[in-house]
Amino acid sequence: MILVTGGTGLIGAHLLYELVSKGHRVTALRRAGSSDHVVKKVFRYYSDDAETLLKNITWREGNITEKASLHAAFEGIATVYHCAAVVSFDPKEENYILETNVQSTRNIVELCLENGVQRLCHLSSVAALGRNHADERVHITEAAALENFEQASAYARSKALSEQEVWKGVDQGLNAVIVNPTIVIGPGDWNKSSAKLISTVWKGLKFYTEGSNSFVDVRDVAAVMVQLMERSISGQRFIVTAENLPFRQVFNLIADELGVARPSIKTRPWMGELAWRANALYSKISGKPPVITRDAVAAGHKHYSFSNEKIRKHLGFEFRPLQKSVEDTCRIFLQER
Repeated sequence: MILVTGGTGLIGAHLLYELVSKGHRVTALRRAGSSDHVVKKVFRYYSDDAETLLKNITWREGNITEKASLHAAFEGIATVYHCAAVVSFDPKEENYILETNVQSTRNIVELCLENGVQRLCHLSSVAALGRNHADERVHITEAAALENFEQASAYARSKALSEQEVWKGVDQGLNAVIVNPTIVIGPGDWNKSSAKLISTVWKGLKFYTEGSNSFVDVRDVAAVMVQLMERSISGQRFIVTAENLPFRQVFNLIADELGVARPSIKTRPWMGELAWRANALYSKISGKPPVITRDAVAAGHKHYSFSNEKIRKHLGFEFRPLQKSVEDTCRIFLQER
């Protein structure tokens, strides 16, 4: 049996579909009261027989930060995909992000060891990889370690520390791999995660930055995770990405597919500085999470590129072009409007 944590998220939902469509029966863990509506939507995006496929998922409730609540979910489990994590860049949530992401991974690793789980795939992020924030152009491989903790966001630190928990498990005999996706493109909850990028452009995004980053289709992330678990690979981390592109080019692709105006106002670094400071003040007054953060502003003007050489070498995997990812995602978005 296979156990998936974080199955109600963007990547987790697509992973469930990838597994079930290949004939697997899956146990999926979720918090009490959480909804599986994203999972149902994702299955309906890709299958005319979604209801039948969904029957191959057994849902169990548990709190990933409370180890005692997870024991039952591990009964008879041979393979675990750990996708659950808090994704937030709100400075006010720093302690919550760190405690949740690190403790949950520690719990999963310990339970894998205690229950004789054969393989673990840990979903991390390229945020956990090191980079020199002073450099304007940075090329990143799996060898990069997050060393400048004081410069990193709480989310980045939480993912790096979570990876350390996995490495501890590997040292104790756990067969595990780590995947580090870049910015993920795909359909799901249009108000959360990277899927929000589509709805943001739809609403009339006017500004763009001169920076660049790396992007990958959510379906490819799920497929890579499953293929890695089918191979005898352990104690390795893999960057999962398709293309390195300027933000402006990506925004333009999305705008064109949605049939809306392209962002046309180039922001300068000083404009971003004013924006995140003003938004931080508004956040304090209103109690709402900030829409613009210092880290986001800084990243928007940097040129980050990520290597997919390692994953292509190990799996021979061919990623979807970003143009195709954007076309498919925007088509689904428009169908739901």
